[in-house]
Amino acid sequence: MREVNDRRSLSTLIATIILIAVTVAASLVVYALFTGVISTYTQSVQCLASIDLVRPGGSANYAVVAVTVKNTGSVPIKSISVQYVPEGQTSLSSISLTWDPSISDSNPLPPGASASATAVLTTGASLPPLPISGKTYTFVIKVTGTGGQTFTETLSVTCGS
Repeated sequence: MREVNDRRSLSTLIATIILIAVTVAASLVVYALFTGVISTYTQSVQCLASIDLVRPGGSANYAVVAVTVKNTGSVPIKSISVQYVPEGQTSLSSISLTWDPSISDSNPLPPGASASATAVLTTGASLPPLPISGKTYTFVIKVTGTGGQTFTETLSVTCGS
């Protein structure tokens, strides 16, 4: 004799709709997770820098350094440092610059914006020798983003007169 099963099952159509809904929901969750992770990794600090180095008259007792930095990355820049290798030395010397607009932790340089600074280099007992007109010097620009990322650009600049 045959046993009668009183259980009722879902129709094939309803089961298919539920399966598709679960698949779509899982896909959306995976997409949301990966786009958050990928956007974190693609944020970068980059800059485009230009430097002018001039020693007026070629023999003046000072030299002028003009630096322009454009934020070409996707993260605001919170600090910029500029160093160069002085004549007859092998180690980098820092140049103290005041940026316009001002750049700090509380006032970072946004992506797409530019900042500029000018410094007058002089000689002295504790200061490095002045650049010589016509010679080429190595400058290193290091920028730090608000997330702690860094970017370093090295430029060769010929001193003008």
